[in-house]
Amino acid sequence: MHNNHSNFLITFLGCLLLLCPALLQGCDNSFFSPRAPGEVARVNGRPITIKQLDAMYDSLTYGFGGDQALALEPLRQAYGRILGELIVQELIEQQLAKKKLQVTPEEVQAEEDALRADYTPESFDRFLLEEGPGLENLRELLRRRVAVQKFINLQLRPGIELTAEEAERYYQANEGSFKLQESYKLMKFSGISREDVQAAAKQYLQIFSPQEVMAAYPDVHLRNENLTKDRLPPDFVKALEKMRPGQISPLLESGNESEYVVLLLLQKDPPRQMSRAEVYPTIENML
Repeated sequence: MHNNHSNFLITFLGCLLLLCPALLQGCDNSFFSPRAPGEVARVNGRPITIKQLDAMYDSLTYGFGGDQALALEPLRQAYGRILGELIVQELIEQQLAKKKLQVTPEEVQAEEDALRADYTPESFDRFLLEEGPGLENLRELLRRRVAVQKFINLQLRPGIELTAEEAERYYQANEGSFKLQESYKLMKFSGISREDVQAAAKQYLQIFSPQEVMAAYPDVHLRNENLTKDRLPPDFVKALEKMRPGQISPLLESGNESEYVVLLLLQKDPPRQMSRAEVYPTIENML
């Protein structure tokens, strides 16, 4: 559920408020006026809760110990961005409901099936139990993602014509949004036995078969990750900065109690500015 355009997507969702005035029709201007314990905002009477904020934040930090990944100020900023995204998503869902275009259970199930296809049944269950959001929260996240895409495809895209000049102006005005941070593509090995975690990583280097490694070490969880530097715990970043692709890290401690981690660095991408050739299709597809 992570990708290199996540920061741009959050910026884009915020821009929906400007691009589609219909989203704002009927708003009660009480976004940040909590009405009950656990609420952080209300959108036309519908609450956004701290539970939703936590679930969305956790979806950005699965497998790396949650709060360990960010200091206080970045954490506050992350929650602020997430709250803005949840407000826009709620407005989108309300607009879809008015048009009788609500997300169906079948659409959510199709998204879930696509996600499950990346796992074996056993590893998916372990992901939900040990690192994931829980099945209920996962389905809520998937439902909101489908709603945003549905709104873009059915409500926004048919009414938008984007010229090359407009794309260029948008790029120049938002050039900072198209800067890719340093990122790491890696294989993560985690488990409660430090010996098994280290042995599994070393065996993977020899045979490069996740299935055989998991069969040999059933208590070790393997997972591919592609994360930017700011979404990794400081200890992980410190280890990765000293590594070259193809090397494994020393034994690390996860934010989860009694869990050990070894990282195999597959690829290291330095920070860079996205080129116009990369950016224009993104702008055209999303706007």
